[in-house]
Amino acid sequence: MAEDQSDNQSQAQEHQDDTVTSPAPKEPEQRSRSYSEDDVNRIVKDRLARERAKHADYDDVKRRAGEADTLQSELEKSKAETAELRAKVEQAEHEQKIAGIRSTVAAKYGIADPTILMVGDDEEQIDAYAQKLMQVFRPYARLDQARSTEASGKIPRDNAKDFAEAMAKAGY
Repeated sequence: MAEDQSDNQSQAQEHQDDTVTSPAPKEPEQRSRSYSEDDVNRIVKDRLARERAKHADYDDVKRRAGEADTLQSELEKSKAETAELRAKVEQAEHEQKIAGIRSTVAAKYGIADPTILMVGDDEEQIDAYAQKLMQVFRPYARLDQARSTEASGKIPRDNAKDFAEAMAKAGY
């Protein structure tokens, strides 16, 4: 027990030595400065002026942002109009191309009115339609030929006579 007391005393002495030897933190020297009302007013005015200077261009920025929004909306409208006009131009070019194809096919088959060939979007389809038309209306071409022969003064051929001659040649 005596040893415990001597240990406690030595520890307490070391602790006292630590507190004595360690330097105490120095407190900053405080200046006691007093401001007059004019000084405070001047400081506040200076501070307000600095804050206002930071935001002085706010109205200009706001105006520019409004102009940018207006220009953006005009750009979007212009893009939409351009796309619409391009579509119209492409449609007109396509119609012009198809009209040329119809005229060419009509001339090929002797069709007077190319607007009759309104079926199809390419030359193959239009040509196939013209061929079908010619199959349907070709029998009338003989009638037109006979009428033109009568008008020219030539003697029209007698189909019944031609048939009889063809049968006789065949041996019937």
